[in-house]
Amino acid sequence: MSETPPNITLVADADGKLDPAEVYDALIGQIDPELVTSEIPKLKAKYKEETPEQRTTRGERYAAAYKEYESMLAQFVGGLKAHAGTQRREALVSAEAQSRKGEEEQLKNMEELFTK
Repeated sequence: MSETPPNITLVADADGKLDPAEVYDALIGQIDPELVTSEIPKLKAKYKEETPEQRTTRGERYAAAYKEYESMLAQFVGGLKAHAGTQRREALVSAEAQSRKGEEEQLKNMEELFTK
């Protein structure tokens, strides 16, 4: 199971929102493809002949998969927060630099007026 967050490409809808099922499938699909939303409805038929021991083993596998999913989801959310923070800081630095440039131009213009 993965220890580093995967590279995932997600597409936001027209309102800029991510589909939670798409995020879930992108993460869980790397851990256990059997647990993606399109496969879950098929599991009962797929495993109708399994023994109680096999069911227990599968349940343990799923529990481990969901534990890994929770870890990956936390890493994913942490990465989003870090990225948003970086973007915010860069935007503020850029805005401050533009503001400073505008102020410098105004001071230069005022200086020229006083020296004439």
